Amino acid sequence: MNPFQFRTVPTQVVEFGAARRLGALLRERFPALVRLCVVTDAFLHRSGVLAPALESLAAHGWQVTTRSPGSTRYRKAAGPPPG
Repeated sequence: MNPFQFRTVPTQVVEFGAARRLGALLRERFPALVRLCVVTDAFLHRSGVLAPALESLAAHGWQVTTRSPGSTRYRKAAGPPPG
């Protein structure tokens, strides 16, 4: 095996309902920022699983663009995609 380094984020929040607090958590950590991009797979995007997180982000003033690999468009989001 070749040696390698794996670096990840300094903090991970793992708790029931954390997605509903995502907007507040990010606002606290990054008060001056306003835009972010959520990259996800098509299933999570279409199924509405991301809805609580996207709603929380919108409620805390984040301008969110979602992107699902393989899709041909970006979508401004404050909740689940239509349809």
